[in-house]
Amino acid sequence: MDTAKPSDKLVFFQGSWKGQGKVLEKPVAYDESLTFTLCRSDPAIVLSVQQFTKHSELGIPLHAENGFIKIYGPPLDAEGTRRVEATFSHPFSLQEVEEGTFDGKRMVLEAKQFQRGPTAKGKQTTAFRREYWINESGDLCYKMFLGVDGAEAFEHLNGELKQV
Repeated sequence: MDTAKPSDKLVFFQGSWKGQGKVLEKPVAYDESLTFTLCRSDPAIVLSVQQFTKHSELGIPLHAENGFIKIYGPPLDAEGTRRVEATFSHPFSLQEVEEGTFDGKRMVLEAKQFQRGPTAKGKQTTAFRREYWINESGDLCYKMFLGVDGAEAFEHLNGELKQV
């Protein structure tokens, strides 16, 4: 007998993942750990997200982010698509508020708002989109698109992670 709650089955990416990603415009390879922890499942699914990367060759830390993803129910359409909100915080003093959709197979989030802290320097992030899905091998895959200083978003990162 299956005792999992319907909301638990919905979130295919829940758990811990490790693998590799690439900064495409450099190019730089990095090792990544990414964890999605279920905080609650009713009335909406809320996940805590923690992500860490380090340079694949040098082993030095590159990036980290923390956040929350909230998946609303009931579905918006017959395909089971649900509305999603997310927040992410970065160590270089940037916070994002994202909105998107999740259909049980793919989650797409797009930044709607950015907040820069008083110490943020350099180029301004003006667009960001995340896409997550599970490939035919059962690995978590993603693409991240970045736009800076008003430019159109380009594919900035991609990765493939195995569940641990």
